[in-house]
Amino acid sequence: MSINLPQLRTRARQYRITKNLPTGGVVLFWRDQAYGWKNCLRDPQHECPGALAVDADGRVHQAIDGNERDGAQRWQEVAA
Repeated sequence: MSINLPQLRTRARQYRITKNLPTGGVVLFWRDQAYGWKNCLRDPQHECPGALAVDADGRVHQAIDGNERDGAQRWQEVAA
């Protein structure tokens, strides 16, 4: 899967503005759609493998391992 990181970061900033979210935390994406926000990167088991999280500094993490029923096992930073 190819991830357009600059575009993803822009979309995360737009989501924060549209939803009037705090500066910190992470914006969550699933199947190319922003769907939520968390105050910090946590609980990978609550996300499906492949979900992406973009923090306020533009770092991107992907939920990996596990399955859709049980959730992911961990977050892994996506190389810039």
